[in-house]
Amino acid sequence: MVRPLQGYRIISVVACLLLLASFILLLLVGLSLPIIKPIYLVVLQSAANAGPATRVATQLRFGVWGVCAFSELNHASILDNNGLCIGPRLGYDVPSVVQSLIGVSDDVVNAVEVSLRAILVLHPVAAGLTFITLITSLFLASHAVSILTLFLAIIAGILGTIVFGVDLALVIVARNQVKNLEDLRFNVEFGNGVWMVLVAVILIWVAVVLLSARACYCCGVVRVPEGHKWFGTTILPSHIIDCSQRSCQHPTHSLHHNTLLKPVEEMVRPLQEYRIISITASALLLTSCILLLLVGLSLSIIKSIYLIDVRSTANIGPPTSVAKELRFGVWGVCAYSDLSQPTSLGDNGLCFGPQLGYEVPPEISSLIGLPSDIVNAVEDSLRVILVLHPVAAGLALVTFVTSLFLASHAVSIFTLFLAIIAGALATVVFGIDLAIVLIVKNQLENLLDLNLKFDVGFGNGVWMVLVAVILIWTAVILLSARACYCCGVRRKHKKVLF
Repeated sequence: MVRPLQGYRIISVVACLLLLASFILLLLVGLSLPIIKPIYLVVLQSAANAGPATRVATQLRFGVWGVCAFSELNHASILDNNGLCIGPRLGYDVPSVVQSLIGVSDDVVNAVEVSLRAILVLHPVAAGLTFITLITSLFLASHAVSILTLFLAIIAGILGTIVFGVDLALVIVARNQVKNLEDLRFNVEFGNGVWMVLVAVILIWVAVVLLSARACYCCGVVRVPEGHKWFGTTILPSHIIDCSQRSCQHPTHSLHHNTLLKPVEEMVRPLQEYRIISITASALLLTSCILLLLVGLSLSIIKSIYLIDVRSTANIGPPTSVAKELRFGVWGVCAYSDLSQPTSLGDNGLCFGPQLGYEVPPEISSLIGLPSDIVNAVEDSLRVILVLHPVAAGLALVTFVTSLFLASHAVSIFTLFLAIIAGALATVVFGIDLAIVLIVKNQLENLLDLNLKFDVGFGNGVWMVLVAVILIWTAVILLSARACYCCGVRRKHKKVLF
């Protein structure tokens, strides 16, 4: 039975300390204001000169579980906090009395409240996942547990990064909203909780590097049989001799007699070893690269591939040349009518692009009857994802090339990390594509003109990205088995020279 700190003690202790520090930081932020009042995420400070000090609130501090208002006569401090606080509770609302004291508009407060509801669950979840990783990092003597710990740490790192990004976006969005206020002057600043999350994220990723060295036997960490006197220590690869010939002596015996057997260094060739894993993983990555590349070159370069389809459902009589459909791709937009329907072999629609940061001409949007706000929202979103699709395809291509050289353990570890990054990036791309369609659909539902009837559908490019994401994560599982020697994958013995 594996005991805590039984093996690989240095890595286990250091990783535990890093994860413990990150867990404490995430937990403190998760229990921030008004539970722990000195910790908060956003500060909304009045910049107006109000004259002498009064009890009128001039500052709002937002935490995960509530909000507190402070005036010049009751400043917040570490030991004392006399501000008017609301909470803790899930989905809190800022009372109108507090809102009127500081003079913030409804739009600003509502924007902050909605953002805080979204991140409310993320902080405790990230802290809990880090705590579980902390517990499992005590049992690194088991190779299976070390692999599980590595994956938990990677997930905790990704989740912590998302939490930090949400916290960062929260302050930036609130700052941009406050700038739109004409009569009121306010400053929006970062709270200390944002930087605490940043430190926690950095510590988690450092722990991921250490756990990777243990799980993948790299960076000086060598597999030592359990019960050996060197079990649990970090030694150089040259200290361990792996051979299958009877003339090879025990490692310690060879060291005592200054007899050192060195492996024959050979240049790694494609598909030299682990051919089944290499061929399967490379096929999956190549397919995902092709899918992402096709979507990255979608309409108006490849007109049959698109992301969004906005179609008019109104009955306007006999077929005419009036555009009734808009298709949005990464590089452009095309308009179609009843007389110019798109087909797989031909495309007679009116297209604009390819160009970076394209704009739909007013005549196109007026033909289909789309309000300019909806068109602008789609344009801005497509500008954001314009670069992500080609980048994801390029990263998948690089991972495909390195997956051909899995005979090298270092290359296999490098390939695994590339595949994880490619999978995470492709997942983000799919999430953005999905969000674009949902946002456009929600915007169309808000149209007040009952004469305008539209239907928003998913383009085939969205599902192509989804298939690519599934293929990449499947390749990640295969590459993990190779890099970590699990799921039936065994280390290959190398030739040795006397």
